[in-house]
Amino acid sequence: MIEQAANDRVLVAILKDVADWAIAQEQRWYRIPVASVEQSLQPHWPPAWIAFYQTKAFGAEAYAIRYYAAVTEIAKVQRCDLFPQAAPGPKDQDWYYKLMLGDVRSLPRPIPSHKLRRITFIPTTWAQLETAQAVGDLLKKRA
Repeated sequence: MIEQAANDRVLVAILKDVADWAIAQEQRWYRIPVASVEQSLQPHWPPAWIAFYQTKAFGAEAYAIRYYAAVTEIAKVQRCDLFPQAAPGPKDQDWYYKLMLGDVRSLPRPIPSHKLRRITFIPTTWAQLETAQAVGDLLKKRA
């Protein structure tokens, strides 16, 4: 098992649906648009860890960060390469970072969001993730 260091970069990322969760768990990867990294994540790139914020699609587990994984490798790929079986679409040529993941694990305790908010990505550190009582704490303490 990979050990976390307090200053390791962690990226909290949204899981908007069960299909993305299945990819993270079974195929062990997550995608991030290259444009998102260039626009707002560059100072915090690359992450050593990814933690997942679950949306309303997850029912009883919604609106919380419950799981995380080590980022083992990052590749720049086009969407059509991520989803080769999908029907052709307008985003096929868009570029993404494909984050390859280690084992997906549960946090010792969930980090709930007490306010319904739109979350896409929250850059933070392992120490901040460990001590956060709520998602709002991570927004106040940007890494």
